[in-house]
Amino acid sequence: MVQLRFSSPATIHVRTAQGVVIALLAGITGLWAIRLTTPAPTLVPIPYVPPTENLDHLEGQTVFSGKGNLQGPLALHGIIWGQVGDSVALLSLNGGPERAIRPGHELAPGIRLLEVQAGAVVLDRQGQRVILELPKQSIPSIGPTSPH
Repeated sequence: MVQLRFSSPATIHVRTAQGVVIALLAGITGLWAIRLTTPAPTLVPIPYVPPTENLDHLEGQTVFSGKGNLQGPLALHGIIWGQVGDSVALLSLNGGPERAIRPGHELAPGIRLLEVQAGAVVLDRQGQRVILELPKQSIPSIGPTSPH
């Protein structure tokens, strides 16, 4: 005759608690083993890059306020056509370096590119709509050119 043995609920709770404690100890031991055997990271010096922007053209108050000289000249240097909404305008402010700007993004605080058109861009400059056109020599002609 087969006799069935049932464990008491107290024994089940004790064995469950023992299993949980063993699992926790194994996890903690594994984490510390990984931490102690991993080599320390090496520190790489960051090279010094001198600032490229010349601050001489900015007024003293705008240097500290961070707004920049928004009244300076804007220049459109080129347009890179892409898919719809993917075109890029090459713009500069105050004779600074050219920056590639997509519609909806800012060239500087207060100057946002609204849209790119054929040969021109539309900007929002502190609430005013400004249209910048490409210089005529920048627009490539299609087809053969005749010498004069």
